[in-house]
Amino acid sequence: ISCLTSHIHIFRLRTQKISIVVSKIAYVLRYIYIGNSNYHRKGLMTTMNKQIERLRFHMWRTRFFLRENFFPMSLAKDLESPELAEFTKEEVNELREMHELLEQEDEEYACSEPILVPQNTMYFGGGKSKKKVNCLNASRYRADIQQACTWALSHGINVFVVNCARPIGLLALETLLELRHAGETFQLYVDQITCIRHMKSYRLIRETDLEIIFMLSQCDYRFQRLTILERFDKIASKVGYRYNEDGIHIDECNLEGWGDE
Repeated sequence: ISCLTSHIHIFRLRTQKISIVVSKIAYVLRYIYIGNSNYHRKGLMTTMNKQIERLRFHMWRTRFFLRENFFPMSLAKDLESPELAEFTKEEVNELREMHELLEQEDEEYACSEPILVPQNTMYFGGGKSKKKVNCLNASRYRADIQQACTWALSHGINVFVVNCARPIGLLALETLLELRHAGETFQLYVDQITCIRHMKSYRLIRETDLEIIFMLSQCDYRFQRLTILERFDKIASKVGYRYNEDGIHIDECNLEGWGDE
């Protein structure tokens, strides 16, 4: 009982701290909005609302994580309710059909995997760089990505692969999707080397999972669940151009021998 009481006390303290942090950040955002009401009032209000919604989402997920770790029995009771435990034969058959349909769609999706060609493929987010994109310099890197896309299309490079695990890759995905909506034509693939929750963002308040999922759904294909050897064979060795915080790099090793074919 004493152990349970201490866990309850810790849980309450953590949720209170999170609430205090959220209220303080919301107060600062409102203060900034009031102080700059004569300058881009509508755009700042929209941005503030987005940040507050993201804070609410991360607060809810943190609360669920704490509840799952400190009070697993409360979640188990919800899952063991009679409404969820009892299924009719029709519902079971429907679930099996849905499972088979999902497996079939997964196989078809795997068979439609594109084959990259180094001559017309650029990779965004690869390589190591001492420079890092953040919320303060994101506008400058967004302009660099737009220039890199324009340069690539003018040189016949129309296949872009984005590594969303890094902040520069996530910014590149947002920028390339905006360019595609504006009328640019190119193939956009995602190299998803980590789960959505572990993707790093350049924003001060990270995007919600639904925002990232929506962006990924607009891409033509996602390379996922690849081993190190598969990733090297299908992506790393098939990329002729790379972009990161330092600019555009030409991978001459991958381009050798392709000009004669």
